Amino acid sequence: MIALDFNRSSSRLRAVPVTPPPEGFVELFLAQAEARPDAIAIEAGAELISYGALRRRMERMRGALESKGVAEGDRVLVCLPSGPDLIAAFYALASMRAVAMPVSPSLTAHELAPMLADARPVGAIVTQSADAPDGLRFALVCSEVEGGPRRTLAAPSGDPVVTCHFTYKGVGHPLGVLHRYSAWAYSLRGFIERHGGEQGDVHLVCLPMYPVYGLTVSVMWPLAVGARVLVADPDAERLLELLTTRRVRVACLVPVLLHMLCARARRVGLDRASLHPDLELKCGGSDLGEALSNEVREVFGVVPHEGYGLTEALIVASNFPGRVRPASLGFALADEVRVGVVDARGRSVAPGRVGEITVTGPTVFRGYLGRPSETARFLRSGVLHTGDLGHFDEEGFLRFDGRALPITKISAQMVDLREVEDLLCQHPDVVDARVVVRTGANGAERLAAAVVPRRSSMVTPDALLAFCRERLSRHKVPKTLTFHQRELVAKETLR
Repeated sequence: MIALDFNRSSSRLRAVPVTPPPEGFVELFLAQAEARPDAIAIEAGAELISYGALRRRMERMRGALESKGVAEGDRVLVCLPSGPDLIAAFYALASMRAVAMPVSPSLTAHELAPMLADARPVGAIVTQSADAPDGLRFALVCSEVEGGPRRTLAAPSGDPVVTCHFTYKGVGHPLGVLHRYSAWAYSLRGFIERHGGEQGDVHLVCLPMYPVYGLTVSVMWPLAVGARVLVADPDAERLLELLTTRRVRVACLVPVLLHMLCARARRVGLDRASLHPDLELKCGGSDLGEALSNEVREVFGVVPHEGYGLTEALIVASNFPGRVRPASLGFALADEVRVGVVDARGRSVAPGRVGEITVTGPTVFRGYLGRPSETARFLRSGVLHTGDLGHFDEEGFLRFDGRALPITKISAQMVDLREVEDLLCQHPDVVDARVVVRTGANGAERLAAAVVPRRSSMVTPDALLAFCRERLSRHKVPKTLTFHQRELVAKETLR
């Protein structure tokens, strides 16, 4: 196999040999389940699930899916909260060479509609039948799986597509991304080689498991190395208690949670001796920033390991033990993956200069699902142009410098500003709308909308915000909405 890489000295693409795909997440989990079937794999509240029991749950999930007629290549919507059922569905579908389409259970019908139109799933796995969209061939309720027939869990043969995730690029609608089993294998092997991991380690997890970051760091990695996944709600008081009483070895968090955790630790007076001596804090989802990175180091005595990834390329880079630079995105994880920074003409730039971050290698997707024009815009000659801005420092650490696209992260969840604008413009009393990002005193981002109403309209800002709440997830709803004249909401004024 051959990947393409930017030669930073010549600013040209060169061929890079790619080693055969390593073992994937199913094989690595099965090895742990075979070697230590009674070891605890997942702790979710009062529920303790061993590696052997989790394997049996995956096999029952596969049996239930086969009874619904799911076949190789079928796409199945996985609309479940983070936890054992989501994990079982993900591994079972991969074993069947079917395609998991994991989404947030909080998505509205408005948000889900374009995803369903592009992906056309045959069915859905849900907590209750009312959660399943209309028009699908089947809806599998998780309670139906318990006690059902089991089908052997095995690694998928060949290199099938196993996931379909959706992302945003500021084009006003979600974009579907397909990944093959080998892409996940390369990404996971790189993560394990850089971050290590031991059997019995406690991994504290409070991230959503449906995005690629959550699946890799909170599911695939700990289950591949034989660790215990301790699932917790994102509550700072509870998280701090678990860190100090359960000897957590690894905690996977997003910046907003780290900020809350630091504040809680300062209020109660953290005793560092109560922490695991080798505690590692992993951070992703959005930019950590230098101030928060320094605060985490001051409060907990450890430098957080920030990383960088995209739906289109999985986890690309990270800080890791032995190679850490605070407030940086670290180094490429997999040897076959290359990260570059280029100018507007696609030429590599010198260290210190800001440009667009690019990614090449076997983890990069092959195109957006049913969207050739968007594919041509962001994927050129095998090179993913991310739309993110960054630079390399003199030691080769990647730094984040913002985005060139009208997207942002609110509570570590992606928001397409154009999607919100387009929705507002669908209201019969709105002529035009612009949405911008404001940053609060604590560094948290929020959305602010400026709207031009029709002259004869009696609509109020509160009514328009209610219109948004009915159709958008909570993190996408603007915090403020003001009325303006048309000239006040021109793009060049607000962006």
